[in-house]
Amino acid sequence: MPPKKYNSEEERKATAAARRQKARQQETADQRAERLQRDAEAKRLHLSNETAEQRAARLLRNAEAKRLKLDSETADQRAARHQHPPDRKFSACCHKGKIGLPEQDYPEYLETLMNGVDHNSKKFMENIRSYNSSLAFASMGANIATPPGYGPYCFRIHGQIYHRTGTLHPVGEQPPKFAQLYILDTAEATRERLSIPENHGCDENVLNKLAELLEKHK
Repeated sequence: MPPKKYNSEEERKATAAARRQKARQQETADQRAERLQRDAEAKRLHLSNETAEQRAARLLRNAEAKRLKLDSETADQRAARHQHPPDRKFSACCHKGKIGLPEQDYPEYLETLMNGVDHNSKKFMENIRSYNSSLAFASMGANIATPPGYGPYCFRIHGQIYHRTGTLHPVGEQPPKFAQLYILDTAEATRERLSIPENHGCDENVLNKLAELLEKHK
């Protein structure tokens, strides 16, 4: 049977898209999972082989396509994009509450800091990111891709997360950081952490207790 002739390239693409859509409607859950896995692997291989110039061109095309899409939307479409769901429940993170995480116990001292019981709670919550970073074993690297729309904050990345670790001891005159601090005495490690300008809001006693807590629950 000879191949079908199309009047235009647009007609051929539209016919192929309709054929793919029909096939996807008939596939089972396992077939869909296999297809998505194949597509993801093919995309990963394609992206890993592109050059810096190709990546820059792709990102430029994506940005231009997004700009054109936003420029062409109507006032009603723009309002709908910025509108909260009618039931005030968001589906992007937990499918409107259908997905829940089990409650887990955590150390008593950390609980008192988080629940406002400890007298240092207020300053701890104000500087919680500094405490978290100062006690980290490694720094993190990732291509962060925040999802569009409204809702609770969602940390989403494109690609792979990397844990960046250095040598056992600082190089040259560099101060110790991350895992290098964990071979020091607790008090000395705390002094090094507090010497970092970003940690000026951290309390020495709280840092000591948190370091001891990590040592106890390692």
